[in-house]
Amino acid sequence: FTLKTVKEFLTQLGGPKKLGALMGKSPSYITFWGNQGSIPIEHWPKLIELAHQAQIECTAEILLRMCLNSPKKGETI
Repeated sequence: FTLKTVKEFLTQLGGPKKLGALMGKSPSYITFWGNQGSIPIEHWPKLIELAHQAQIECTAEILLRMCLNSPKKGETI
């Protein structure tokens, strides 16, 4: 698989507005995940489910790699 950043993954799932509505969170909360390059683990099961519905390959291992490989706020790629 191709490693993606958290921000790219969130965009693939519909972006902050759509994903926020699906997750019951504000768009700014979803944007924060992308900016931080990290997603709280308690949200992983729902995101994996949404990814599968969107036919995007996603497992806990893939999410972990995305979080570890995403630039953190203030870092450059």
